Amino acid sequence: MKIATKKLLIRAKRNIFGELAGNNISLKSGDGFDFYELRPYNYGEDVRRVDWKRSAKMGKPYVKLFHEEKELQILIVPILSGSLKFGLQRLKQDVVAEIVALLGFSALKNSDRYSVITCKNKDVNPTKLSKKEALLYGVVEDILDGDFLGISTGFEEVNEFILKRYKRRSMVVFVGDFWSIPNLKYLAKKHEALALIVRDKFEEDPKPIGQISQINPDNLSISNLFVDKSVASRMAQKAKEHDAKLIGSLLKQGIRMQKIYTDDNVFSKLSHFLGS
Repeated sequence: MKIATKKLLIRAKRNIFGELAGNNISLKSGDGFDFYELRPYNYGEDVRRVDWKRSAKMGKPYVKLFHEEKELQILIVPILSGSLKFGLQRLKQDVVAEIVALLGFSALKNSDRYSVITCKNKDVNPTKLSKKEALLYGVVEDILDGDFLGISTGFEEVNEFILKRYKRRSMVVFVGDFWSIPNLKYLAKKHEALALIVRDKFEEDPKPIGQISQINPDNLSISNLFVDKSVASRMAQKAKEHDAKLIGSLLKQGIRMQKIYTDDNVFSKLSHFLGS
């Protein structure tokens, strides 16, 4: 195992299992039950189960169904693409690896089975559902050291694979920069889906830095660009428009989301999101 991988795994494990950790990453609810689905209210049911927000939106009462919280099945899906090899202070690729490690150790702490599912050039590679720590070692190192330039996101292939492979309702956590907008509508109906959007702030708020060479992460073409105030402004506007479409699409599909930047404290950001 390489030193960088070992350091990342040690830090992630300490955050999850450390006695001094003020927060905790958990995909489970705190009342002993796990949210399952919504359905119309029937006369005589416990009104405490009514989802008033959804009821107001639908024009009739809906209740939340729960099942006893036992063992979760967690599918961690890092979306690996060439655009992850970017970051002014830290590569997005490194942040994705840390998130995968944190989610894996969290599953272990809560005695849940987990799998990491990757996709390279339309080839979906799942690990076996497991409660073993060793599963993380190779996966995290592959993400840290991987050269993903020229590799497409694989959203479509992963989506199809999960729908066919996993019949039991699972927690599916997608981790990537989401510069493409996925269609996960059917997956989100069958499973509980989360999107962790990893970005560098420069991508959303670029500065006029002058002449740069840029590589297209999909086709590897190289182009030169002079980034002045006008170009930086157009780049920022384009990113803003993309994210408006992305967020609208994910919300419509019923997918919770959280942005995590390369200069964030990843553990704290993840703890706050999953604890909300």
